[in-house]
Amino acid sequence: MTRKYRVSNFTLQFILSTTRGTLENIVLTLEVDGDEKRRLRMYNIPLEIAWELEKYADNSGELPTVQTDFRYSIFDILMELPDIENILRESIEEIVIDRLHPESNVFSAEVKLKNNYSGITKKIRMVPSHAVLLSIMGNIPLYISEDLLEFTEISTSREEDEEPELRVFPYEDDEFLDFYDEDEDEDWDESGEED
Repeated sequence: MTRKYRVSNFTLQFILSTTRGTLENIVLTLEVDGDEKRRLRMYNIPLEIAWELEKYADNSGELPTVQTDFRYSIFDILMELPDIENILRESIEEIVIDRLHPESNVFSAEVKLKNNYSGITKKIRMVPSHAVLLSIMGNIPLYISEDLLEFTEISTSREEDEEPELRVFPYEDDEFLDFYDEDEDEDWDESGEED
């Protein structure tokens, strides 16, 4: 079984174009518990997710544009629902960021949903930035697999003069590098179908 680290903190960085002054990228950095400072950086975070995460970030207030939209987002509506945190916590066991598509550098998180009536647990894949927000909304443990952390640390330590590879968004059938496996858990139903 691969070890996993619990995420203890996150920061957002909004990168502006120096020539145009427009938003070029949003970087989400996750820090994990442990003796040494270990981080996982994710790029191209969707703006609407960044706006929501920014409300909970330690470095909040660094959003380069002022959000003036008076309308509620889906996340705002969910947080207004009574007892939403308990519902999420009872329905989701944990979230693990554990996969990377090597050609596109797209991460994937595994969410473990539990059905309290049937006892069947279902694993689903999720966009990691959305999973971070889900873990905050429900106060649910969020983890990163140790192997994924090590792999990304090695990958980012490459020489800077290397040519960047062309990155294409992965398809569902593409091969991902899987860094966390819980084959020992007998009661998991991968298909989500009940017997």
